[in-house]
Amino acid sequence: MSELQERRALKILASYFVLLLVLISAAFFMQSKVTNHLNGTLEKTVARQAADVSLLAEERFARELTSLQLAASILSQAQNDAERRRVLNALHGTESGVIVGLVGPDGKAVYGAPLSEKDFPRLSQAKGSGVTDYHEGKGLLFAVPAQEGRVLYRLYDESVLIEQFGLPEVSTGSRMLIQDPGGKVVIPYKGYKTSDRLLLSHPVIQARIAQVWEKLKTEASVAFFCSTEHGDFFICGARLPATNFAAVGYVPWAAVGSDIADIYTLIMRTGSFLFLLLAAAGAYLLFHKGRDSAPISEEYDDPFPKGLPRRVASQEKKGTGLLDVALGLNYSKGMENLYWEMLDVFHDLAGETIERLNDAFQKEDWTAYTSLVHSLRSSALSVGGRTLSDAARALEDAGRILLNGDAEESEQKASLAEIRTDHAAMISLYEKTAAAAKDAAAKHRGESRGTMEPETI
Repeated sequence: MSELQERRALKILASYFVLLLVLISAAFFMQSKVTNHLNGTLEKTVARQAADVSLLAEERFARELTSLQLAASILSQAQNDAERRRVLNALHGTESGVIVGLVGPDGKAVYGAPLSEKDFPRLSQAKGSGVTDYHEGKGLLFAVPAQEGRVLYRLYDESVLIEQFGLPEVSTGSRMLIQDPGGKVVIPYKGYKTSDRLLLSHPVIQARIAQVWEKLKTEASVAFFCSTEHGDFFICGARLPATNFAAVGYVPWAAVGSDIADIYTLIMRTGSFLFLLLAAAGAYLLFHKGRDSAPISEEYDDPFPKGLPRRVASQEKKGTGLLDVALGLNYSKGMENLYWEMLDVFHDLAGETIERLNDAFQKEDWTAYTSLVHSLRSSALSVGGRTLSDAARALEDAGRILLNGDAEESEQKASLAEIRTDHAAMISLYEKTAAAAKDAAAKHRGESRGTMEPETI
């Protein structure tokens, strides 16, 4: 190699090292900005996780209201006091700490104990739709309208709230409790300890929780980064539909951010090492082979295509896998007699619901359509129709994206295509599940040998 080539090689090698130093310096200089950007991205991620966790609470609340609505429907069809007494007794189940009652339009108790709108201000709304309300010291109330202006309710004592409705810790380390707008803890999460209460009462965290509630006035879920002497956290929250509650809690920063930070550090170190290795290889080629290295180019494939419509899972064989009786009995919490009557109600309401679904589909009233499949998802699951519930959930998700003004146009088009493609399959699955429910109820009545003693109110 000539002296000119050697000087050129040394110059190129020196350029490599200078560039490496510049890159490392820029990385350290940008670290704070990268951290801020990372926290901003993670806030959105944690907000979505909070929304996912809130769905669990929503499902449990909806299950309670669905159970009461079905019981109210059965009460309206009862022929005598003995049948009504049997339904009301069944709502008690085997659990302690649960009070069931029926309140007349005048506020007096028809069955069980009376309720005061002073204790439960949302009770007045129960005459028109199902509501939940909370009173510290009395417990959590679920109430639905019943026949003749009455209100059917189930009241859970505070001693059983964590066991019945407490949210478990999820894999990200998040801890979510249910609060009312005043910041009062309605349902602590499972494993809630004194140390958790003291942490959440920290002034900085309390200020962030207040921000969460303020933001939830306009958004479904939100999260904010928060740094305290106890560590770094994301304070997050998500509204619970059909209630005045919200799931509010915290996620340790390390649970969602440390891995990304470690990856960033690993990339920097690996990149520096590879850059040094590339520089050494380049110098070797220049010094010993006297020719330049060929440039290396990389091509990046596009990510997986987005917006492909999801398909509703269908059953090829009628009556196979449509109804999970064990699951339905589990949702009815041991009230077996009520469950078998719920199957008949589910079948009897199917025709009307299908007609309303088809009408909303034909008119492209996606707001009504999304509301209907949301209700179908809960009612199907309560009787053990997991497959139908999953199908309704898929179309509900598509409907929510379609109605979301902030969603991208491609996502909305994909969601609309999904609804149009899978609506007929979902209706067919609904009809088969309703038929399976009717058959299961009829079979149970045929196999039953015992009769209940008549009771009077």
